[in-house]
Amino acid sequence: MGTTLISTAPHRPCCRRSWLLLAGWATVGLPGLHAFGGNAVVVSATAIPAYARPSDGAGRPLAQSYVFGQGKFFGGTWADRGLAQLSFDQLTKLLAPGLAKQNYFPTRDAAAADLLLMVHWGVTQAFRDPMGEVNVERLNSAADEYRTAAAANNGAADPGALNALLADQSGAGQSAQQAIARNAALLGYTPTLQQAQRRIFVSAEEQTMNEELNEERYFIVVLAYDYAFMRKEHRSRLLWATRISLRSVGNRFEVAAAALAQAGAGVYGRNIDGLVRLDYSDRSGRVDLGELKVLGEAETTPASVPATR
Repeated sequence: MGTTLISTAPHRPCCRRSWLLLAGWATVGLPGLHAFGGNAVVVSATAIPAYARPSDGAGRPLAQSYVFGQGKFFGGTWADRGLAQLSFDQLTKLLAPGLAKQNYFPTRDAAAADLLLMVHWGVTQAFRDPMGEVNVERLNSAADEYRTAAAANNGAADPGALNALLADQSGAGQSAQQAIARNAALLGYTPTLQQAQRRIFVSAEEQTMNEELNEERYFIVVLAYDYAFMRKEHRSRLLWATRISLRSVGNRFEVAAAALAQAGAGVYGRNIDGLVRLDYSDRSGRVDLGELKVLGEAETTPASVPATR
C-alpha cells in the first residue's frame, strides 16, 4: 500500500503517572500552552467502544507497542517554510514522549507491533472568495438601483441583475459551508458542530467553531490501527483517533508542532466528550486540562482523514 513505517528503539520514562490526567483536574507543564484564551489549541479524541486496554493492579493501562506510518501531508494554499521544513521523522520524535505518557512505546520489531499509528499533518484550507468585497459592493449597488426603479415605476422593476448577484452570493456561501464541513471532519469537530447546529439559535460555541473551521489551522492527526488484525485479516480496523489543531495565522509551525504533539499527551487512546480547548502562546507555560470526561462508548467510529479535491 506504499505505507512508510518508522520503527525506533523503545525507551521507558522514569515515571508513568500521566494516566491520572483524565481522572479530574490535572495540570501539566507544556511549552507554549496556557489554560484559557483566544488562540486555542483544539483537541479531539475518540475511540471505538471495542477498544479496551488491559490494566495492571494499580489500574494503569498495560504498555502497547507501535510503529509509525507516514500519512498525508497537507501543504495548504500558501508557501509555508516552517511547515515544509519539518520532516516526518522530526514529527514522530515530537509525538513519541506524549504517547509514552499513555504507555504507548515504539518497537524495533515492526512485525510484532500492537498498533500502526498513521500520522497526517499540515494546514487546512479555508474558503476565500477573491471577488467577495467586489460582489458585496455590486449587490448593494444593484439593490439601490432596483429600489430606485421600483419607486419611479409604481413598484415595477427588473430584478434580474439583483437576482444574479444574490445567486453568486449563495454559491459563495455554499462553498464556505463545504470548506467548513471538510475541515470539521479532518479536525474532529463534526459531532460537536452537528450537536450545536441542532439548536434553534446559533450559539457562541457554534460561531466559534465556524470561525475556527473557516481559517487556516495547523494540525496533527494520529490514527491508531490494530496492526495484528491488519496482518491477519489484510484489512484495517481503526481503534482510536486524536486530532489536534491550532490557527496558523500568527504562529510558526516549527514552534507550534511541539505544543500540538504534547497537547495530546493526556488523551491519546482515550474517548473524550466534545472538544478540549487549550490556549497557546509562543512562550513557556502550563496547561490546565480541567475535568475531562471519559466516555464509556464513542458516539461514532473515528473518521479517517478525508481526501482533498
